[in-house]
Amino acid sequence: MGLDVSLTAGYKTNIDSDFDNEFAYITPHIAIDHRLNNSGSLVLATKIGGQAILGDNFELYHAADLGGGSSLRGFRKERFLGKYSMYQNTDLRLVLGNFKTSILPLKYGITGGFDYGRVWLEDDNSDKWHNNVGGSFWVSGLETFTANLGYYGSSDGGRIAFVLGFAF
Repeated sequence: MGLDVSLTAGYKTNIDSDFDNEFAYITPHIAIDHRLNNSGSLVLATKIGGQAILGDNFELYHAADLGGGSSLRGFRKERFLGKYSMYQNTDLRLVLGNFKTSILPLKYGITGGFDYGRVWLEDDNSDKWHNNVGGSFWVSGLETFTANLGYYGSSDGGRIAFVLGFAF
């Protein structure tokens, strides 16, 4: 079982601007990976996170956002903007096999995933939650880096994403 907990907090202000742009923010997340069988070839992974903007003097590009690789994977990056955001990802990961190269051993597998989330604004009466579903094929080396090619469908259509990362 793996556990990752993170809390980022900060404060931003303009030093030389006519616009009174100052606000604080917090960005928490918690992620859990749980092996569903003894070999570890089937893993359930879930992550919940969000962002809160504390203060009203922020510009659009500083808003809490959803979309892209780490929140709603079926939507483009920063698709939804607001004062507060929340998302949850759930993945079921299956190792299909292993192969050895002359350089390093590799594992490969597939992932099925579902995400949902939303943003909130002041005086916003919407109760709309956005979601997407999809999957990917991945290759991992030394359990250190992963290359992932996936497709996630959403109400905006769909999104193909290639991600190369150093955590899985």
